[in-house]
Amino acid sequence: MKRLFAVIGLLCACAGRPNQSRAPSFSLAAAESVALHYVAHDTGGNWRAADSLVLPCEGDQARDYVAVTRSVRWLEPRTHADTITLTALYDLVGSVSSYDEKQTGPQNWRFRPESGVDTSVLDIVADSAGRLGIVCGPFSDNHQMVSRMASIVKRFDDSSRVRWNRALSAH
Repeated sequence: MKRLFAVIGLLCACAGRPNQSRAPSFSLAAAESVALHYVAHDTGGNWRAADSLVLPCEGDQARDYVAVTRSVRWLEPRTHADTITLTALYDLVGSVSSYDEKQTGPQNWRFRPESGVDTSVLDIVADSAGRLGIVCGPFSDNHQMVSRMASIVKRFDDSSRVRWNRALSAH
């Protein structure tokens, strides 16, 4: 009987405390730093640097076009087990694609207006060496801020330039 009370007492004492072994081994600030660096590289056109923050995975998560972004907003962070999830909302203006310059000439970029929101869910974890990174998941890089588009806009064809000017003046 004494043993039963001892077990019950131990269970009651442990029941009120969260299981620390399943909590992230890193701070929210550290996770935010990884996510902010990823988005800064992504929207700045430095996609290799953004990719370096993603833990090894199979396949290429990049798209074959660039999502032109006006701004990025963040949802409240969530914590689950050993993961901190940060969700970036990219406010889109449209997309640009390049064509073979040998076939189209130097004006080989095309713009397609398409306002909307692209959601990237970034699950931040620590790998076995303790290095923080982003787990492959429901997100893709190849975003670029409107303010970083000057070199591409110079290479738009006439109809893309008209669509670009309309899209920017609409907001």
